Amino acid sequence: MRTAAPVFLAGILYYLWIRATGVMIPCPFRALTGLKCPGCGITHVFLSLARGDLRAAFKANPFITLTIPWLALMVLSDFAARRAEGEPPLWTRITKRSEAVYLVLLLLFGILRN
Repeated sequence: MRTAAPVFLAGILYYLWIRATGVMIPCPFRALTGLKCPGCGITHVFLSLARGDLRAAFKANPFITLTIPWLALMVLSDFAARRAEGEPPLWTRITKRSEAVYLVLLLLFGILRN
């Protein structure tokens, strides 16, 4: 959770920045290659979800939109593992292994979307 808290705070600050200025950080990968990276559209996903527009979020990046619960579970599991004494809970060990699976699926999505 030590990692997640600053990332979450940065996300909130970025959201407030966009709402105030309308200026978003462009994707450097897309700027260099013209291709969408696996995370392209993530800002639009979260802006759309903040407005309650699930359809626009899915259109921006279907993989991220559909796997937000999985990502949240991985963060919570990491938090639980840090709080547990001794052997980490079974679910924590399962989600730790699923991080590699998630990264592979994310990369495959990035390849297939182009």
